Amino acid sequence: MTLSLPLALILMLQLQAHSVLLRDIATVSPSHIDATEPLDQARFQCFLGDKTSPFNSTVWTYRGRLFRCNRRDRKFACGDTLVISNVKQYDSGSYECHVNQSGFTLTAYGKIIVAPALDDYELEIVKPEGNRLVNLSCPVSSTSYPQPEVLWMANGGFVSTGLTMVVSSAGQLASITYDCMAYNDFGATNVKSFRLRKAVAEVTPTTTTKDVLSDETSGTVGVSPSASALSSDIISLTALSTSFVMNFQYWLF
Repeated sequence: MTLSLPLALILMLQLQAHSVLLRDIATVSPSHIDATEPLDQARFQCFLGDKTSPFNSTVWTYRGRLFRCNRRDRKFACGDTLVISNVKQYDSGSYECHVNQSGFTLTAYGKIIVAPALDDYELEIVKPEGNRLVNLSCPVSSTSYPQPEVLWMANGGFVSTGLTMVVSSAGQLASITYDCMAYNDFGATNVKSFRLRKAVAEVTPTTTTKDVLSDETSGTVGVSPSASALSSDIISLTALSTSFVMNFQYWLF
């Protein structure tokens, strides 16, 4: 099959353009800087192929903000270089280098990463009342970058993922310990534990029974009037049960 000259020319130009794009790929070095601990300075440099990107064709952005070339700023970008001074965890995120090349905009990324952390990882006791739903929330620090994954475990076994988990205390017969742990590509957190105590049934107070009163001075135990009435009822019920057993035995013989 013979291609016409115009079609062959178009294919050749497309291949050349493709090879140019492959050769002139924008990259940022280093690709990431760990700011889990404070740093005096972070410096990124943008490259086009194996050369630094052209000064007048390169801009840097962070969360939509364009950096100026003002060396007195804590964050400034001049041509191929971005500098951040006094780096803190809240500086985490993706910094973009944009290079205008032959009508195309090539973008590369340098990231300031922070290993995930928990704002609080002390044991927390949760005491549900009755059969209720309980919301547990894993206190992952907002400065963690990239956004960490969260795992939940119950008594050491995996149960769920996500920042929050809803559990029910219905039918719970024993205390259960729920642990959450967050992790990303650059580390993992300590473990935050929630101990869900045994569910306590809701009791409606009544006026027919009262607590037993204790006389500490005499060492005797007294009973409130309502409790005495209850004791009489119990004695009557016991007598009735005894009478039933005796009659039943008499009937057998």
